[in-house]
Amino acid sequence: MIKRFIQGFILGVVTTGAITIGAEIFAQELMDPEEEESVTRSKPVECYASQSVLTMAEDQGYEVFWQGANIKDNYPDNTIVIIINNELNSWMALEMNMEAACILGYGGNFWLFNQYYQNLTPQEEQQ
Repeated sequence: MIKRFIQGFILGVVTTGAITIGAEIFAQELMDPEEEESVTRSKPVECYASQSVLTMAEDQGYEVFWQGANIKDNYPDNTIVIIINNELNSWMALEMNMEAACILGYGGNFWLFNQYYQNLTPQEEQQ
């Protein structure tokens, strides 16, 4: 099962890289309405060996929900991955490459496209 998870991750990295390299991307810089310059901030994140995180994720029943390359930084080999576990009602956001995986955040219920999800299924709007 871990082999399938790793194969999916590698396929996602290769596909994301091919799309990023193969397509010309013109992105407008994000600016607030008053054209204020952005401020670089950082927060501590916990990082582990990628293989350890992949093993833990597979053992606990997590599956890749979304994956994409972050093309706007100095880490071209890194991929942003969101993994979910329906039974645990949990998600985890990772920034990872083949050597290290850093946990950017984790939680339970979430919003997606203006729809509230609880236990990873759409719910009626909360009062």
